[in-house]
Amino acid sequence: MKKFFYIFLLCLIFPTIFWAQKSGSNSVFVSIFAGDLSILSPNFTEYYNAKNNIIFGIGFGIPLSGSITFDGSVSYYNKESSNQEIISFDNASLRQIIFNAGFQYQLLPNRIIGLAFLCGANYSMINEERTLSDEEVYKLDGSGNIGLYGGANFEISLGKGPVALFGDVKYTYSWNPLLEYDESYREIKYSGGLKLYLSQRWK
Repeated sequence: MKKFFYIFLLCLIFPTIFWAQKSGSNSVFVSIFAGDLSILSPNFTEYYNAKNNIIFGIGFGIPLSGSITFDGSVSYYNKESSNQEIISFDNASLRQIIFNAGFQYQLLPNRIIGLAFLCGANYSMINEERTLSDEEVYKLDGSGNIGLYGGANFEISLGKGPVALFGDVKYTYSWNPLLEYDESYREIKYSGGLKLYLSQRWK
């Protein structure tokens, strides 16, 4: 899974740079971010003694018009729990590689301060395992989960240079359960980071 993750990072960055140089677009960007992912499941809280943990990743954006940008990202999430009295396992671990693909609708295009709506779909590669007395009692290896997300993005450029700070909030819903005994999957992610625009944005 790690090899796939690194290969995807390379495939994500280099075509974006090539597109920016070839098209001369004034809005193509790459980004790095980190934040907090909260899984809204009572079963998850029971197994892991908490519902949230750190998430980090990279992304890119390619403009389709003055107000609409295609937005993609890949992020990594890892949560572990051990020796918790409230769960029925000695150890539990959950790892996700999450691919997002969707659109940003810019309410304030070409401004130093920006605000956008977000919508799209995601695909999660999930690995989970739980052990009791050093024996494996549950394992999910490489399972895929498809969902839809919506949210908002806030951005502030550092002057008229190529770098901007941004923050996202995204709510994801999947009709497929990630955990046993759940009927669906829901999460909310708060993240922030840096965007690097690959060509001149300002006239």
